[in-house]
Amino acid sequence: MRKSVQVRPITPDDAAGVLAIVRECNLPRGWHWPEGVPGLVAEGEHGVVAFCALRECPYGLVTEELWSLSTRAGYAGLAALASALERIAQGLANQRGEPLSLGGIIRHERWRHIRALEGRGYSHEATVMSKTFQPCATILAAEEAMAGASK
Repeated sequence: MRKSVQVRPITPDDAAGVLAIVRECNLPRGWHWPEGVPGLVAEGEHGVVAFCALRECPYGLVTEELWSLSTRAGYAGLAALASALERIAQGLANQRGEPLSLGGIIRHERWRHIRALEGRGYSHEATVMSKTFQPCATILAAEEAMAGASK
């Protein structure tokens, strides 16, 4: 019998599972868990299949990280985490007696994720502007020479 995906708070024991997802999703080499930010994991039959980090800001709840394995279990984990995040947001809105937004940044190439969220009633509320700077070989060589000279 298949074990369903279970959502629970992240623990230090989940580090290996989270790092496996980080590697599979090709997150930047310097990626680390956002300091002081609580998180949840979705655990399947063979361990962590998805994770998220959630914090509150003046605009509402921000999903800082939301990643999964590219497997059926991983996608089930994403859905389970989305439902858990929505329950958290709804519970806080009920408790406070006022509306509360829930959202996060999604890269354009993750169009399936965007469509899935639109299907859940999410809308586009902001645009994040980004520019990528490539290393310049001349500057890098100069920095390396300076570092060598200072030793």
